[in-house]
Amino acid sequence: MAPAEHLSSGLLTRQSGEDPSLHLLVVRQVASFSITGPRRHGSRDLQCVQSLPDFLIGLIRPPITPSRTHPAPPGVRHPVPVRRHRAPSPVPPPGSSGLGQLGLVGLLHATATLLLAATLLAPMEGLQWRLELVHHLMPQLAAARAGLAVLALAARQWRWALALALATGWNAGQLSPWLTTPPTPAHAGTPLTLFSANVLRMNTDSERLVAQLQAADADLVVLLEVDDRWLADLAPALGAYSYRVEHPLDTNFGLAVYARFPLSDTEIFQPGPPLAHDTPAVRTRVLAGDQPLTLWGVHTVPPVSATLRDARDAQLQDLAARIAATPPPHLVAGDLNTTLYTDRTRALLDGTDLVDARAGDTTLGTWPAGLPASLRIPIDHVLASPELSVRQLRVGELTGSDHRPLIVELTLAP
Repeated sequence: MAPAEHLSSGLLTRQSGEDPSLHLLVVRQVASFSITGPRRHGSRDLQCVQSLPDFLIGLIRPPITPSRTHPAPPGVRHPVPVRRHRAPSPVPPPGSSGLGQLGLVGLLHATATLLLAATLLAPMEGLQWRLELVHHLMPQLAAARAGLAVLALAARQWRWALALALATGWNAGQLSPWLTTPPTPAHAGTPLTLFSANVLRMNTDSERLVAQLQAADADLVVLLEVDDRWLADLAPALGAYSYRVEHPLDTNFGLAVYARFPLSDTEIFQPGPPLAHDTPAVRTRVLAGDQPLTLWGVHTVPPVSATLRDARDAQLQDLAARIAATPPPHLVAGDLNTTLYTDRTRALLDGTDLVDARAGDTTLGTWPAGLPASLRIPIDHVLASPELSVRQLRVGELTGSDHRPLIVELTLAP
């Protein structure tokens, strides 16, 4: 009988209750005969047969984990080695697998790298106009770095936590002049309410703006991006204002001012160097109470290229020079297309003694209008001289524009 038939016979004759050691003896004898018998098989067959004993022992014997080798069965010269089995690896709890930890740490490293890169790129905005956006998002980025530093500490990523903490501290130092801006001193005088809004010329939903105008019942109204259609739509809501300056344009730079007080010395002027199209601003004297004030309505060009960024900066410099040459008090309202976190707008405040009506509140962003308050940036502004105390500033509701209105309650000192 062929060796394979001996092996098959040995396997098929095992019955329940028989001693497994007997079958081990049979397998060993069959394997010994197969190896020492006439080698009529090729070397390849012999190699296969030599590997059969261990394979068959694994099938016949139940798995055991003894501390030492068992004695050999009767008639077998050498003891039978028994295969030891490794204890199963402990199963990690859900969410704590090595792969999951590696993925979370990798995500933390990638996010931290982006936030730290933003910190390093912010001073380079002069080389690339798009980097200016990093300055406008400074409060949001500072909050993100601080939160990620806490996560890095929890994950024992000490170097990343230290780097993020240092970047957050540097960011806070840049914001501190603006965040620590004191509110204007309160004093008695003539109360004023200002309503300022960029209506978005292509916006056709004038009803929501009309509703907010009527609810605000403002003494002064500054509107930007108005054309003839907008003036016609708003005429019923603005009919009660006896004094007005209207300069509609078919571009995005028309403007209008409405007041319950007399206006005088009104001027429509082009701030900064001439551009391909008009980007006018307005200056008018408001005779409110015993002390008149100068109201400025401004809409600078958006910095969507290096050329327009430089033009916007020139407009802000020209505006600062005009304000400095005009007797106070001043009230500036409009879309400056920049935040107060940058050097150029800090220079506007420092050169004119104007105070930001927000008084450092980072939750009063106006653009983009549809985002939550924590993600909007403050590019619409109300700036006031110390003679004007700000009682309250609030951001209006959606009007269909990409900007939200600003409603400011002030008091003009006598």
